Formats: sequence, structure tokens, C-alpha cells
Amino acid sequence: MPVNKRVFYSLEQARWRRAGQELRRKLSRFAELPVFSWDAARAQDLYLEYIDKKLLDSADDIIMERCFEWFIFDYKLYSGKTIIESYRDRHRQSLSKHEVALLQKWAVSCNSMYELIEVLPEEGLIIKDIFSSVQIKVSDANAPLDIEQGSILLIRVLPVGEEYEFS
Repeated sequence: MPVNKRVFYSLEQARWRRAGQELRRKLSRFAELPVFSWDAARAQDLYLEYIDKKLLDSADDIIMERCFEWFIFDYKLYSGKTIIESYRDRHRQSLSKHEVALLQKWAVSCNSMYELIEVLPEEGLIIKDIFSSVQIKVSDANAPLDIEQGSILLIRVLPVGEEYEFS
């Protein structure tokens, strides 16, 4: 008889997850506003300039997704701010307490190199920051099971309440 595996989360963590999902959607919509068109095109040109052209055919979706993430989190707009900082400043009054806290932490997050320590089926991954040796459990029930222990990942990890998620 199969074992019924149940995962329980606190109500507060569920609120954090919901706020994180909604905030990602809001940031994406904000970044796609026409006012950022020039910056988005320039950011894309800069980002793709350093990508091996052979990779563009085989991994277009992944590369463009990473480019868009870089545009939101790292690219400095003409104003000198990032998209995430601009969003926070423009919408400060309408943000929930969870969104304010997430934006504060996300605005200083950066890509890093992580070693995959363990895959936790239907839960996520345990990764270790190569530079700080800090281990993090990333919650992702859809984490690919074919990634091998010891693999090196170049990713951005975002705090979401008491958990971490990939950006």
C-alpha cells in the first residue's frame, strides 16, 4: 500500500508564498510597461552580447528568461535604479507588509554559484553557496530529479518567508 506523503506548511508561510507569487507577476507586468521599452532593448542587447551565439538556437527560452530576470533585478535603468527598486518606490503605498519585506530582500539578492548537495524529491534541493559555504534548502516541488549531486548552478535564490525559492 502506497504511503500517503503529506507536507504541512504554516498559514504564515502560505501567505509569504502567495505574496511572492503575486509580487513576481507584478514585477513582470511592471517591467513590460512601454516606459521601459528603450531600457529593455538595451539590456537585452548587452546581455546577449556575451552569450555564445551557438547557445541561442538551442536554449532561447531559458536565455531570454534569464535575461528578463537580469533586467528586473540587476540592470540599472536610465534613472540609476533597477526595475525592482523603481517598482518599490512607485508602489510603496499600496504594498502589503509581506511585499515590502520581500522587495527589501530581493532588491539586494544576486546570482551566485551553488553546488547541489541533495535533491529532495517533491520538496526541492539543498544547495551550498560556493563562496560563503552557506547551505540553503530551496523549496521547489518541481525540481528536476536528473540534476546530479555536485552539479554547479549559477542562480539567484530569493528568500520567501522562512523558505527560499529560485527567482
